[in-house]
Amino acid sequence: MSVHPYWNVLGFERDGAAYYQVSDLWGTVHLIAGGIDGVYSALPAAESTAGLQLPALPMPPEGEFSLHLDVDSDGAAWRLDVDALER
Repeated sequence: MSVHPYWNVLGFERDGAAYYQVSDLWGTVHLIAGGIDGVYSALPAAESTAGLQLPALPMPPEGEFSLHLDVDSDGAAWRLDVDALER
C-alpha cells in the first residue's frame, strides 16, 4: 500500500476495525493506526518512537481514513486523515 521506498504499509481489517501497520524495510514495526466508528488511535509498536497526529475534531463518524508521511527537518511524522463518505 506504500509508494515510499523506505516504508511498507499493510492495511487490514479485524472485528469491524480498519488498521494500517507501518514497518521499515527490515520488518521493524514502527506504527499501527486503527479506527472504528469515528474513533481513531495509535497502538503501541515495539520500542518505536514514531508519532501520529490524529485528525482534529469533529471527525466524520463514517469515513475513510488514510495515513500520510510528512517529512521535514525534524524527521518523519505520521498523520492520519479522515474523509467523509460520499452519499
